Amino acid sequence: MGICERCGATVTGDRCSLCGSTKIVTRNLPPVRPPAPGPVTPPRAVTPPAPTTPPPPPVMTAAPVPPPPSGSRDSAGTSTPGGGRRPLLVVGGLAVLAVAVGAFALSGVGSDDVATQPTQPAANAVATVPAVAAEQPVVEPTPAPSPEVTVPAAPQLSGCWDVEADAAGLASYAAALGTAASSPVAISQFDSSLAAMEGTCGVVYTTDVAVSVARQPGIPGGIQEAADSYVAARVRFPAPDGSLVRQRIDSPEKNISCELEESSVGCSILERSYPVAEDCPDRLFSAVLVNGDAEKACGTQWLGEVGDDFYHIDYGETVQFGFMACTVEADGPRRGMTCWDTRTGHSLRLSRALFQIDNTL
Repeated sequence: MGICERCGATVTGDRCSLCGSTKIVTRNLPPVRPPAPGPVTPPRAVTPPAPTTPPPPPVMTAAPVPPPPSGSRDSAGTSTPGGGRRPLLVVGGLAVLAVAVGAFALSGVGSDDVATQPTQPAANAVATVPAVAAEQPVVEPTPAPSPEVTVPAAPQLSGCWDVEADAAGLASYAAALGTAASSPVAISQFDSSLAAMEGTCGVVYTTDVAVSVARQPGIPGGIQEAADSYVAARVRFPAPDGSLVRQRIDSPEKNISCELEESSVGCSILERSYPVAEDCPDRLFSAVLVNGDAEKACGTQWLGEVGDDFYHIDYGETVQFGFMACTVEADGPRRGMTCWDTRTGHSLRLSRALFQIDNTL
């Protein structure tokens, strides 16, 4: 046995069966000894994984190799029968076939891996999140400043002698202001005018004017409310709650009669026993409460007219009309008919035994 010097194949004779070379190096190999017998261990049962059957490679048929021409020689110059070196060509064809099959198998496995392997994201890829705009605070629009209202001062009025004229003057002043009449500036001017009038003409006259202003046609609402508020604040001696509104009354014995107006009240008594120096010389004794003050009114009578309806007041009952109120008592220090001004508290009282005019409050 030897080794071919040209291709390194193991040769058993004197010529290489692969390349045909006769250069053989002889080697003495040690004889092969069979292994010593021993206990036989059965192999462990291993469940093989399910085989993956690759697609069968296409059958490739080697093209037929034409025989060499007659009389051809090999590389060593030795002629072969039939004129060719057949063993070398067969081995070369087999090698080419093996390389082609291996390349095809490798290409098939790679394509399957690429087709079945899911696409993995790049390790350094950064997810892009759309930017969310920051919520902007809601800014309320700033209201335009209200134009400054210019209100002239209230006019100077009469001389505390004509309520209706003064009320008409204030009402005309308020109407001339238009929409500005209900502004705080205009109401303040109106209140100041009433305060100045009260300082000059007194609370009774001024409340009478304020009442007349509130009743003027077309008076702006803000001025009307200001007038009503002024009047309500000046009623310091009001009639009891539940008092009836009556304008003409008689005492229970019908000996005293009174007529109530908005800012005055007059009473007359028939039977009485007053001192001569204090009594009226007439058939009737009369007294009146006007402009907040009480006084005798001899020669005047408050008995109404023929056909007037008089309300018969009971003892302990009170009636009112405007700023005036009257009540009647059967006994006690205020026995008789008492009438008073709810703004000033000034009063008059008539009974059979006496009369009393009280302007001290």
